[in-house]
Amino acid sequence: MAAACVAAATAAWLALDAGPSARGPVAGLARAGLAAVPVATLWPPALAAVAAFPVAGYAALLVIDDPALDGRAAVLAAALVVTAGLVDWSIELRTTSPDEPGGRWRRPAWIAVAGIATVALCGALLAVVDLVHAEGAAVEALGAVAALAAVALLLALARDRRAAGT
Repeated sequence: MAAACVAAATAAWLALDAGPSARGPVAGLARAGLAAVPVATLWPPALAAVAAFPVAGYAALLVIDDPALDGRAAVLAAALVVTAGLVDWSIELRTTSPDEPGGRWRRPAWIAVAGIATVALCGALLAVVDLVHAEGAAVEALGAVAALAAVALLLALARDRRAAGT
């Protein structure tokens, strides 16, 4: 049930965020992903459809609306990680013995941590991509610092290797 709620929220968010020309295709693809959630709890290979349809909806949004680089990809990735984690947990609860005491809250905590880590990692990657497209003195200075750090690391490794060899 929780996986269906996350999938429904993702579908609604994508549909509402799409422009007028993209709203129909995006909503249709996102709803297909939502419809795949109950199927995935009964037949685990359908979990790929749970992930593929919202991603296809987001791709349609990008192609039709042509927005600038933004953070929606990080949020979508986190929603997919959380949905997959919840579907996996529901399958596990049906097929295994009851959790040990205190285990009932451990799994949702790990799913939440995985979602937060996904947002952080994707956000960092988007920031790097955005920085690569930027121009200016700050980017040049950052590149120079990175090059100096790489040279210093190579010198330190060479010095350690030489010291270990003599």
